[in-house]
Order: sequence, then structure tokens, then C-alpha cells
Amino acid sequence: HTEVFGPEDGYPIVLAHGMAGFDELFGVYEYWYGIPSALRDKGATVFVTEVSQFNSTEVRGEQLIDQIETITAITGKPRVNLIGHSHGGLDVRYAAAARPDLVTSVTSVTAV
Repeated sequence: HTEVFGPEDGYPIVLAHGMAGFDELFGVYEYWYGIPSALRDKGATVFVTEVSQFNSTEVRGEQLIDQIETITAITGKPRVNLIGHSHGGLDVRYAAAARPDLVTSVTSVTAV
């Protein structure tokens, strides 16, 4: 049995940045380096979230939950797929534990 997430399941993909995260640096460097557009090209609905750059997982997780609630309201979808990078991985796990009703899947990634 293979779990499918993304465009196939119809739920939005929500990207959560790590510590000191940003959307774009100096108008040149994208934090997610083309990942949102690549996913959108495959038919996914993608949202890039923004939480406090330097704060506890609990504070950042609650900020993320607020944004997830907005995303579900905007899209009409009851749940989202979460992808967190670095400290964002902790944030998405916090959000999933606190509000499992809003989350379909959780993925944590890091740079090697």
C-alpha cells in the first residue's frame, strides 16, 4: 500500500521554513529554490508559510496552525499536507500533534 500526497489527494501542500527562514533573499535567492513552482506545475496547490524566524517550536507551531486554518478556509479543503525544513520540521510535527484534524501528512526535510 502506497500513500499518495500532493496533487493526487487534492489537499494543499504547506511548506514551513526553518529557523531564520525567508521567502526570498535580496530578490534573488528563494528559500524553497523552485520547489513551490515545480509542485504547482504538477497540479498541486502550494502555500509557503511564514512564522517567527527565531522562536520556540510551540510559538512557531501555533503561528503555523493559524495559517493552516486560513488555508483550509480559503481552499475549502479540510486538511493539508505539511512539509517542514529544518526547524520547520519540528513546527509541522507540533501542528500535526496539536491539530491532527487539519493534517493529512507530515514530511520533514533537512540539508545534508
